[in-house]
Amino acid sequence: MKTKKAMKKYECYTCKTKINKGDQYARKSVVLGKTTIWAHGGPVPDWAWEPYRSTEPICFDCSNK
Repeated sequence: MKTKKAMKKYECYTCKTKINKGDQYARKSVVLGKTTIWAHGGPVPDWAWEPYRSTEPICFDCSNK
């Protein structure tokens, strides 16, 4: 996974350790839930749901596992 230099302090998403300014870290895309824009009445079909994603920082050790 490609890493970059931290410009501020972060917390690793997977192991919850501190990532200090200047350390190498990576960003991982995680699914936070599902969203839909279904304008019709009734139940929402399965194909209308899309995952809601966010990128979270992970430390250098976790990015190489």
